Amino acid sequence: MFVPEGDIEPPSGHMRYPGTITLKEETFRTLLDDIASSFKVHGFTEIILIGDSGGNQSGLKATAETLNARWGGKGSVARFIPEFYDNSGLVAYMNKELGITEPNDDGFHDYYWITALMMAVDPAVVRYDERVRAGKATINGVSIAPKEKTIAVGKKLIAWRTTQTVKAIERSRASTKGGPN
Repeated sequence: MFVPEGDIEPPSGHMRYPGTITLKEETFRTLLDDIASSFKVHGFTEIILIGDSGGNQSGLKATAETLNARWGGKGSVARFIPEFYDNSGLVAYMNKELGITEPNDDGFHDYYWITALMMAVDPAVVRYDERVRAGKATINGVSIAPKEKTIAVGKKLIAWRTTQTVKAIERSRASTKGGPN
């Protein structure tokens, strides 16, 4: 998805890295508004806004508030669910329940838990085999080998995140007494 990833001039945030594409905050909000409004026109009564990046949380929240104010509770509701992006909760679960901690910071925008999530979907996206061959199969002091173990951890993290997100959606629905009018 196209999201705010830093400023273009001068480059900030992820825009300091080649290949990054960014949007201005107002463009991001307009894009979300147009997409959600299109869904409403086609009969969707609940539009769930979740994001997996810190840089898009405020835009998702603001857009949900704008949509709900405009729609006035008639027919559709936009729900911003920040719990999906509860990375500190995910890390606490990984530390306490799975017994995995990252003992150091390698200085990259990478964490074991992110790689485990990605490997659970497709190990090729993290270039697992190449990393093993190059002796670079650790992240912040935690080995991603063997592959099967990290994939199993990733699946547990996906299940935890899914459960937390579903609970948050259910709480949101309960707070609006069944959803849109």
